[in-house]
Amino acid sequence: MAEWAPDGKILIAANGLLARFELEGGEDSLLDRRVEAFAFSPDGARLAVGGVGRLEFRSYPDFAGLGAPPLPGPTVVTALAWSSDGATLAAGTAAGHILLWDTQDNELWADLNVEPASGVERLRFSADARRLLTVFADGRAILWDLERREEVHRYAPPRDEKAEPGTATELEDLSADGRLVLATRTPEQGEPEVLLLDDRGAVEWKRAGYGVEFTRDAAGVLALVAPFRLAALYQTSDAAPLRVFEPPEAVRTLYLVRQSPDGKLLLGVGEDHQGQVLVVWDFATGAVLKTRR
Repeated sequence: MAEWAPDGKILIAANGLLARFELEGGEDSLLDRRVEAFAFSPDGARLAVGGVGRLEFRSYPDFAGLGAPPLPGPTVVTALAWSSDGATLAAGTAAGHILLWDTQDNELWADLNVEPASGVERLRFSADARRLLTVFADGRAILWDLERREEVHRYAPPRDEKAEPGTATELEDLSADGRLVLATRTPEQGEPEVLLLDDRGAVEWKRAGYGVEFTRDAAGVLALVAPFRLAALYQTSDAAPLRVFEPPEAVRTLYLVRQSPDGKLLLGVGEDHQGQVLVVWDFATGAVLKTRR
């Protein structure tokens, strides 16, 4: 898991460790241990950090403690997301619950769950915070109406239920208006496909590759494409190809890409023959600006 910090640094969580990486030189730093999920507040001033039996607020960049919302008993936090106004924090748990807090008074105002239980892998709010996409470990994905606290649509069945043999569909991101969902369909044989779905599960369009995220302005979709050392930008409205982001030749694989909060840069996390490498592109031109290990 990798995200841009508001100061242009990169935070990466892996194997329970949360580290901050410097793109402009200087020392990298280990910020925390026992971290399963983290998320920045919209203003970048706070960081929510979760893990086994913990959910805490930290200030950024000094990482000082800012208190902790109350957890309802023993809880393993596996996913976190803030609403765009910063008023609500959503936490997904290993037991399949979606917990929602008012961040002003740390009051828990909703506890959503599904049966049978499955761990929450990903959470995405719509811009108006009325809808929330929840992706579960067993392949289910649910779009919630938070005002009514009910399902708008259930996208993917559990992988052990009736489905095309050997095919898995993973939902990745929710559009700002809460009406489009980006997904990846991976067959047992053949190439993966990027799918754009509406809020009832109908396919708007599809392209070869792995879906990653909507752009900040929601006009584009970012994907990883064959030979999976490239990132591509497609137009949301009609899947028209807009741009390709190619890393230096030594980079063999890209695992993910993330657009910077201001929309001007694109971060790629990949691997070359020496190990993990970070690549930064100019988003408007696709030019490589820097790389670092």
